[in-house]
Amino acid sequence: MSRHVKWLLAAAAAATLAVPLVAHAAEFKTFTDKRTITISERMKNLFVAGNGVRIEAPIAGDLFAAGSNVSVASAVEHDAFVAGQNVTIDSTVGANLFAAGQTLIVRQAVGSDAFLAGSDVTLDNAATVSGDLQIAGMNLSINAPVGGWLRATGQTITLDSTVGGDAIIDGTPVLGDSASINGNLTYYADRDATIDQSKVKGTITRKPVSQSPSANKREHVARPLAIIVGMLATLLFGWALYSFYPKQAESTTDTAEKKIGVSMLTGLVSLIVLPIVAVLLFVSLYGAPFGFLLLVLYVAAMVLAAFLSPWLLGRLLKRWLMKDAEVNRVAIYVAGIIVLWAITWVPVVGWLTRGLIWLWAFGAILYAARPMKSAV
Repeated sequence: MSRHVKWLLAAAAAATLAVPLVAHAAEFKTFTDKRTITISERMKNLFVAGNGVRIEAPIAGDLFAAGSNVSVASAVEHDAFVAGQNVTIDSTVGANLFAAGQTLIVRQAVGSDAFLAGSDVTLDNAATVSGDLQIAGMNLSINAPVGGWLRATGQTITLDSTVGGDAIIDGTPVLGDSASINGNLTYYADRDATIDQSKVKGTITRKPVSQSPSANKREHVARPLAIIVGMLATLLFGWALYSFYPKQAESTTDTAEKKIGVSMLTGLVSLIVLPIVAVLLFVSLYGAPFGFLLLVLYVAAMVLAAFLSPWLLGRLLKRWLMKDAEVNRVAIYVAGIIVLWAITWVPVVGWLTRGLIWLWAFGAILYAARPMKSAV
C-alpha cells in the first residue's frame, strides 16, 4: 500500500475526530509548536497558531490567533479573531471581536461589535462594547456596558451593566444592581424571572422556550462559534495531516499546481464513477471487500480535499500577491481558510468557486495516489 493511500486513510480518522471537536468547543488541541509563541514586534496583520500564544506588541491590522492558551495583551487596531481553550483579551480591539474558548475573559474595550462564545464567558467591568454584543455559552457574566443591543444564549446569564438598546435573552436573566436596559427586554423561559421593572426602560416580555430562535433552528448567537470552531478545526487537523505526512502533502500540492486541468477532470470523473464502481463490486460474489475499501478511500479523499482546499488557495494567493516573498506556512494556510470561508458568502458564485477549488483538491489527491512504480 502506497504512502499516499495511507494518507487517505488518515483522513478518515481525522473526519471521525473532527465530530467531537466541533461538538465540544472545549476540546482544543494544537499540532503546531508545543512552546508558547510570543509576539513582541509590531505587525500589520498577524496569523498565528500554537499551543500557547501571547500578543505583546500592537497589531496595526487584523489578528487571527488560535491555541490552547491565548492572551492578547497589546492593542489590535482592527478586527480580532481568537480561539482557544483559555482566552483572555487584556487590551483594546479597535473594531470587531470574534472570540471563542472554554474560558473566555474580555477585560478591555471593543470598538465595534463583539461575538463571544464558550463555556464560561466573562465581560469584565473594565471592558466596554461600543456596538452590539452577541454572546453564547453555559455561564455568562456581562459586567461591561454595551452600546448597542444584546443577544445572549446560556444556562446562567447575569447582566450587571448598561445595555444601550434592546436585549434578547434565550434563558432566564439575572439583573444585578448596576443593570440597566434602555430598550425592550425579551427573554425565552418557561417560568417568569424576577426582574425589577425600573431596570428596563422599555417593555418586558417572556416567551416560551418553544418559540425561541434556537428552538426554531435560527440561532444567530451561535453562528460566530460555528464559524470560529469550524475554521480552527480545519487549521488543526489540516496542519496535523501535513505534519504527519509532509512528503505526500508536498507531492499532492505539486500535482495540483502543475496539473490543474488534469486534477479537476480527475476529480469530476472520480466523483461520479467511483461510487458506481463500488456498488458494482458490492453486488459481485467476491468484490464486496474491494467495494468497501474503495468507498472508504473515496470518502477519505473527499474529507482530505476539504483540508487541502485552503492550502491550495493560500498558495495560489501567495503566488499572485507576494510572489517570491517568504511567508510562514501556517499563515498561508490560515489565509486560505479565511478567504475560502469569505467567498462562501457570495451568492451562487461563491459556492461554485468553493466547489471548483474542492474538486481541484479532490482530483489532485486521487491523481497523486494512483499506482506508480515508485510507490512503496
